[in-house]
Amino acid sequence: MQNHKSSVEEYIQQNIFSRTGENFFDFSFEEDYLYQQLDFIGKNLCLKYVGIYSCFYLIDSFQAQAGAIHKHQCVLVYKGMLELIFRTSAMMLGAERRQNEPNEMFYEPWRDNVHLWVNGGEFEWANDQYWWIHDQTHRKAFDMLVEAMFVFLVLHEIGHIHNLHGDRRNDDAKENPSFIDHIIFIHKAVGDTEAVEAVEAVEAVEAVEAVEAVEAVDEADEADEADEADEADEAKKLDAHAREIIADSYAFQFMLLELQECFFPDSEYEGVDAGTLSSINLGICIYVVASFFWALSFKRPMMNDSQNANYPSHAFRLASIESACLEHKICMRDNTLTRSGLEMGMKSYIKKLTCASNNNEFIEWRLTMNIPANQEHYEKICAITGDWSNLMFGVRDEDLVEKLKLKVHDFGLNKNS
Repeated sequence: MQNHKSSVEEYIQQNIFSRTGENFFDFSFEEDYLYQQLDFIGKNLCLKYVGIYSCFYLIDSFQAQAGAIHKHQCVLVYKGMLELIFRTSAMMLGAERRQNEPNEMFYEPWRDNVHLWVNGGEFEWANDQYWWIHDQTHRKAFDMLVEAMFVFLVLHEIGHIHNLHGDRRNDDAKENPSFIDHIIFIHKAVGDTEAVEAVEAVEAVEAVEAVEAVEAVDEADEADEADEADEADEAKKLDAHAREIIADSYAFQFMLLELQECFFPDSEYEGVDAGTLSSINLGICIYVVASFFWALSFKRPMMNDSQNANYPSHAFRLASIESACLEHKICMRDNTLTRSGLEMGMKSYIKKLTCASNNNEFIEWRLTMNIPANQEHYEKICAITGDWSNLMFGVRDEDLVEKLKLKVHDFGLNKNS
């Protein structure tokens, strides 16, 4: 296990940090405990959903992104993404307080300019105006919102690993066995200022060549999203969108499980109707994810009236999660409970995020998903999800079927011998 960890760290140092100047984030020097707590959560999620040969690291970088290195089953979360999560959680808490105390005067730096707040850079832990971290009556709620958003983010990256998205990117992915070790999968949650926001997995003869190939794509200079659409192959673009929607669906499914244990522990809610708790939990999680995607939209604005970029828009990803919840009756396989939870969550995020911004920007952003072209695009993605997903971790469904056939065959031979 230690040898695996050392080899992964050496790989990252040699093939990523040597080129970017970044490093592993040493949170022992940070004044707040939350970094250590998030690192603990990230490691535990990887251990639980990926296994002992997995790694999780926080990266010391201003970039608001996260990634998965498929070859090493490694999840990376950058400090800049944590800053975004902190700022979004503060805004959510501010909206709650404003609704509960409409006439009170308190510090709301996001009000009337969410863009400026979200892009404000490093989080100021020592700022006395930050009541959400210094006032203990609010600090617990702030931490819970941060952790909820962080859980979704990490599970999204794990979803890419689970569904072999690095492996499947090979041109001959359908013909290759499930387990190969020359794939590097790097996902930028938010693109650089002039970068194409994309998921790239490349075949690497040498690790350095692989990273160079990924960066060459990441750094491709595109004039605008229309140019991206003109140059992108339609099928590959649809595949890229499908990967993100599948990873989101995976993340949200297990986010519900993780946060129900956190928000509604059995020890405190014994005897309470399980269906009611499941529905409330869904409402909370949808609100958290909606807030996260809206914040991301200020980091990298995207066109919502069409899905022509290399990445699905943030609003489209939110709407896709909501649709998947309904299709799969995510609350105890019950349609009524699922609809109730979604309705609760949607009312909550519309009311609260509109209150936070003090304008209708969020409503306008979310309503763009009502355009028929977005529904048509979602249906196209649904038609190819089987090409980019698998039930069992790290094994394609077709490979699993073959293994089961062999086991049945061997069992028959042994029984007859």
